[in-house]
Amino acid sequence: MSEVAAATVLLHEEAGLRSPSGLVYDEGTQTVTIVDMGNRRLLCFDLKKRGLSSVCPAVPGWRPLASAMAAGGLAVTDVESNDIWIRRKERWRKAIASEGLAPPLHLPGSIAGDRLGNWYFTDFHNNRICMQKDGRSSVLEEIDCVKPYGLCLWKERLYVTDTGRGRILCCDLRHHRCRVEVKGEARFFPIAVAADSSGDLYISTARRIFLYRSSYRRLELILDAAAWERLRPEKLGHIGALACLPESGLLFTDTVRNALYHLRVDKFI
Repeated sequence: MSEVAAATVLLHEEAGLRSPSGLVYDEGTQTVTIVDMGNRRLLCFDLKKRGLSSVCPAVPGWRPLASAMAAGGLAVTDVESNDIWIRRKERWRKAIASEGLAPPLHLPGSIAGDRLGNWYFTDFHNNRICMQKDGRSSVLEEIDCVKPYGLCLWKERLYVTDTGRGRILCCDLRHHRCRVEVKGEARFFPIAVAADSSGDLYISTARRIFLYRSSYRRLELILDAAAWERLRPEKLGHIGALACLPESGLLFTDTVRNALYHLRVDKFI
């Protein structure tokens, strides 16, 4: 079994966060980009100095929800225009994600990118997963999902929260095959998913976090409201985004308490 050994608050509501909905960890700089959706901006948090280091220039009028970093730059989904913005060399450009999609993209809830510059994103209201390559969007027809919200990429595997059906899907991008990877108990409605360096998955629902040990194909509950009360004096609100850190660390946002937390997770065989 595994457990959360410690929980540390990195940002309180006093920092001005409003509905923090996305996280991206940059191992090279040891910084975390936070999507501050309520304030329609991006913040950069320095994990070494334990403080905010900068505010990324926002796109006028957007409503950012999720973000990812890959070879293509920094990508942010915009639920105001149902589109994707990509930042490279300190400049934003609008990727016409809906071009070639019928019906058009409607609520891109999560995004991930690979080393080739391709982007994968959820289309929540249209029950599908899309891909953007060389500026053109297409649907990954092999992925059958209902209300997909979160996704993450690990090597050549794309993991998707099939939220409407209460399960996690795994898509082999090389062979275009998809299977059910995780199926939880009743009322298991996964929202976010993140993969660590070993390929294990962290999966969140509204007020719980699970660890899925991929080598054992075993799902473990590591955090719920009761466990949180033993770790922190404040109550748990609503778990938002997840981001894995090296050496069994996990970041998550609380979109109700407007906070960013760091969990130290001890894995046991």
